[in-house]
Amino acid sequence: MGYSSNINRQPTNYLFIDGGYFRKYLEFLSRKYFDSEAIPIDYDKLKMSYKKVFYYDCLPAKKACESREEFEQRLNDQRRFFDLLKMINGFHVYEGSMSGVDGKARQKQVDIMIAVHMLSHTIRGNMDGVTLLAGDLDFKPLIDALVQEGMYVTLWYDHKATSKELIYSSDERHLLNPLFIWNCIEPEFRNIRSFPNVFRVNFRSSKFNKLIKDGVTSDGTSIQLHHNSEENLHIIAYKVKRSDGEVVVAYPDVNLLIEFVKDCGIYFEWIDQVL
Repeated sequence: MGYSSNINRQPTNYLFIDGGYFRKYLEFLSRKYFDSEAIPIDYDKLKMSYKKVFYYDCLPAKKACESREEFEQRLNDQRRFFDLLKMINGFHVYEGSMSGVDGKARQKQVDIMIAVHMLSHTIRGNMDGVTLLAGDLDFKPLIDALVQEGMYVTLWYDHKATSKELIYSSDERHLLNPLFIWNCIEPEFRNIRSFPNVFRVNFRSSKFNKLIKDGVTSDGTSIQLHHNSEENLHIIAYKVKRSDGEVVVAYPDVNLLIEFVKDCGIYFEWIDQVL
């Protein structure tokens, strides 16, 4: 007597991306780490284990300072980008519309489409879990409704542009951070640019390392800033809560190194400066 079994079935997870929100985050990283160069994301890597990815965005509005030719070029660039996404297996692109000019431009229909599609797939039982990459507080009623329907909801968010109410409403939350994005960037771009190196090892001091500052993280663990004179590197090492391990981050520019650690969601204060 034979029968089918779902014991070994892998969970089906969908990813929904607010493209405008994600683009602004990439622009922030570009200005800070890559001299405002456009960041070429490998969206196959971003897809990871998601069965389907739904991407929502609008064609750009015209800037008051740009010519008609410049505007048409931006439109064509965005259209080509959408077409490339549509060619990735499991990717689906939905376009809203833009209203207004320059700083007053606002996207229309995108939030509604995201809400309708997420609720529709939930009610139909198409997915076991859903991830939303967004930060608009208007999505809180949507997440509340999905949670009440029994859906397990994960939020990907930028801590600088997302309200706590939205973050708290999800079942699980993951911080968008520069290291995650770096690992999703096309190799050709990464190979010719410097970026902080991150290691999950126990930090070992040497005669070339000078302790500059001691501190404590918001989790109550220790954090230290060192300078390695041999390689002219600044190094931040901090303990991971509920773990015996450490994270070590190295980069020549001390200010960018500190900003990088904060952008990765590690909040801390220096409590002692070693002379």
